[in-house]
Amino acid sequence: MNFKLAVVALTSVFGCADATPAPKTNAPVITLSNEGESEINEIKLAECEDPKCVGFWACYGIDQSKVGCGSCIGDMACSGYTGDSIGEKSCTVADSCPDATATIGKNSCNAHHACTEATGYIGSKQCNSKYECAVEHFPSE
Repeated sequence: MNFKLAVVALTSVFGCADATPAPKTNAPVITLSNEGESEINEIKLAECEDPKCVGFWACYGIDQSKVGCGSCIGDMACSGYTGDSIGEKSCTVADSCPDATATIGKNSCNAHHACTEATGYIGSKQCNSKYECAVEHFPSE
């Protein structure tokens, strides 16, 4: 069974047809010109040595040009982010920085649920403990 067929089979069984992964980064955008010929759009995201937006739903629904290299790694990392920018190597754990509006500095928010719905400004090397800088109150474990 090929991958597409397997996904279709699983989504029809489990009823999750809307669960699609975030688009890949650094892919060229193909557009149609007025004459109907395809052409490659020259707009490219910054090339990164360290990948960014890696994981299921990582960076879902956000402007990935705001994401620094090596950031938003892990499932749901940075999904729904609407802030100004995320510094390099930040939000590198699953569920970090979802729905945040804060400007996030380098090497920050690298823990589970860190910076969830965070607002304002988070400096470099900040909020690197579980649930730290999250707006919602989470129970201690």
